Amino acid sequence: ARINRTVWMTYANLTIKPQLPIGNNFTINGEAGLTLVTRTGIIDESGNALVSDANFASYLVGGGVKYNLNKRQGLNFSVVYTPVKEAIKQPHTTFISAGFSTKLIPYSSEQLDRTAKLGYFFPKQIIQAGYASNIIGYGVNNVVSTNILPIFWGGNCEIRQGVTLNYMRNIFHGAKVFSLDWGAGFSYLETNKLEEKIYALSIYPVFRLMYLHSRQADAYFYYSIAGPTYTSRAVADNVDLGGRFTFQDNMGTGLFIGENKKTNIELRIGHYSNGNLYTRNGSLKIPLTLCFGYVL
Repeated sequence: ARINRTVWMTYANLTIKPQLPIGNNFTINGEAGLTLVTRTGIIDESGNALVSDANFASYLVGGGVKYNLNKRQGLNFSVVYTPVKEAIKQPHTTFISAGFSTKLIPYSSEQLDRTAKLGYFFPKQIIQAGYASNIIGYGVNNVVSTNILPIFWGGNCEIRQGVTLNYMRNIFHGAKVFSLDWGAGFSYLETNKLEEKIYALSIYPVFRLMYLHSRQADAYFYYSIAGPTYTSRAVADNVDLGGRFTFQDNMGTGLFIGENKKTNIELRIGHYSNGNLYTRNGSLKIPLTLCFGYVL
C-alpha cells in the first residue's frame, strides 16, 4: 500500500556571522557553525520504520546579502547548507530565506527624561508570585491556539494547578510603549489526569507593550517565548515530552498600580514544549495564572 506522510525535521543552529559593508547600501556576510538536526520519521500500520527517527549534530555553511534601507532597517537574503548524512540516509539540506530586519537604537537620556516627567513608567526589577488553576477550564488557551486565532500554543498534557515564582529585570525600553526584560523563574505544576508533580526552572525573555497609560495605572500586553527550561519529568500523564530540556512560553496582560506604581497584577496562560529538538514533542498546557508582583 502506498503511504503518503510527512517527515518532519528541525534544525537548531549555533553560528558565527562575519559581515562586510560594500558601499553605503549593501552588506555581505558569511555564516558557519554547528547544527543539531532532529528527524521525526514514518512508521507504517505494522510498526515498521519506513523512515527512522534520528537526532544528530552536523555543520552548516552559508552566506547572504543585506540591502540597507536606512541606518535601522534592511532587507535580507541568505542561503545555508547542511551536508548529507549517509549513515542514516539523510539528504543534504539547503535553506533559502528572505526578510526584513531592524535595529533597536537606544533612546537618548534627554528623550527618556522627557517621557519620565510625563509619567510613563518602566520598572527596573520585579519579583512576582502566581497561582495557576483550571477551575474555569482551558477556554482561553484553546481560543488562541486555534486556526481562527493562532497566536499561541495549546498542549497535549493539561495542568490542573501550579505555583510560580519569578524575578524580572529590564534591559531595554523605549520612550512610551516597548520594553524588553530578562527573567528567571521556578514553577511547581500538577497534571490534570494523574496528578503527577512537575518542577521547572526557567530563564526567559519578556516583551511588554504598554497599551494604556494613566495616573492611576499602566496596562500592558505581555509575551515571553522560547525560555530555556529544565523540568523534573520527561513523561507526564503518559505524554512523551521528549526530554527534560524544554522551552517556556507565556502570554497575558497586566497592570502596574498603586503609589508610584509599585504593585503589579498579571493574568496569563502558558505552554512548555521542546520545539522539536527531540523526536517527540509532547507539550504542557498551563491554564490561567493570576500573578501578583512588587516593583523593586
